[in-house]
Amino acid sequence: MKRFKGTEGEWFVYGDKYPRIESKNTDERIVVTHPTIAVVTSTFINKEEYTANAKLIASAKKLLEIVLKEKEDLEEDISNNTTYQNKKLELINKVLDEIL
Repeated sequence: MKRFKGTEGEWFVYGDKYPRIESKNTDERIVVTHPTIAVVTSTFINKEEYTANAKLIASAKKLLEIVLKEKEDLEEDISNNTTYQNKKLELINKVLDEIL
């Protein structure tokens, strides 16, 4: 199984006018400004790590689409829902609540 090579640990969003993402593990900041979507900056991580972070950000929309489709499929197949499927749907809903 492939492993994510970007900054590990939890990230959080803060700021109103120009929302930023910051890692709790490093000084890593991603500043969202207009018209740029994101700028990945750091003085302590290597190129491989910040490239992985940038790729994750770039793929976020597609990943969200996949999660939404999986949620839709689970909800449509409600008659066959197992405990496992219910737990998957619970997790998807939790993630979506944080995103949307």
